[in-house]
Amino acid sequence: MPIRILELCRDGKTAIAALSPYILPEYQQVVFVDRGRGDDGNDGSDWNKSVRTINKAVALLDAPAGLNTSVKAGVRFAIFYRGQTTTGRAFTAAEGQQIISTQNTDLIGAAGPFGCGSHGSCFVYGVDSTGLKITGHGSRVIGMKIYMITENVEAGPTLVEFNNAIGQGLFDCWLIAANADGDVTGKHVTGIKITGGEALVMERNLLQYCEYGLYISAGATRYTHKLQFRDNTMHAPLNGVYFGNAQATENLFENNRIMAKGLYGHTLTRGFHLADVNPSGNLFRLNYVAHITKANAYYKGSGTNYWDRNYYEGAGGTLYDGS
Repeated sequence: MPIRILELCRDGKTAIAALSPYILPEYQQVVFVDRGRGDDGNDGSDWNKSVRTINKAVALLDAPAGLNTSVKAGVRFAIFYRGQTTTGRAFTAAEGQQIISTQNTDLIGAAGPFGCGSHGSCFVYGVDSTGLKITGHGSRVIGMKIYMITENVEAGPTLVEFNNAIGQGLFDCWLIAANADGDVTGKHVTGIKITGGEALVMERNLLQYCEYGLYISAGATRYTHKLQFRDNTMHAPLNGVYFGNAQATENLFENNRIMAKGLYGHTLTRGFHLADVNPSGNLFRLNYVAHITKANAYYKGSGTNYWDRNYYEGAGGTLYDGS
């Protein structure tokens, strides 16, 4: 029996402040995760029986991993998540990396867009844990806050990785790669990493203080292509969008804003960084990179890409001519 999301709201089992257009009216199965009160010995059937980890929620879903034709078109599954920005709620090494390996699964922050601040739907990344990884085809992350709480991460962790799959998505999420005071000195944190993927969609996300806002590379069996990266905002990254694989092609980057450092964060070095691998066939349209020269705002290299009404520099912006 499909589970009606609006009925869950009326019953008080979840508190979605604003339903994203990407949250469906109903799901085949819903599992609840609560970092404060959940227990992995529960069955996850409602908030009173919530589990504590995403991995346990995935294990409880009656959904196949990978690309499986036994799943009917339009049938989806959901994990509703809530937590707070506190050290006690951070994922630990003992709990392991949290991986959504099932197909057509939505991880949904129960508090609304961007995790509703620090007291809503926060995935807290602790000092000795790893971030969130999505490997299931068609699986999405919606309305989450993913937060680096430690001050002592010098290595190169990733907050959210999309790995070698088709049709995944990230919507209305807030990714913060720093501790509470925004000190990123010596930190090397990637916000979003794509290690191969087709037809991914990422819209209306906010990324703060990342060494790499978006890092694009190749997976084991596929390159990154047909990505739609729209309406995202990055505050004070070292590099906004970085291409680490030359075969990344047929991707759209539209209406994104990459902002320079104010009080906290990295000193912006590159907005769109293509020149290390020189990919071709990508469209850049209506993007804005603030307070940086033309050459560094669009560090485009020798590949043949398409540039339509992009801007750079300070107030008002200067139209980038593609040269």
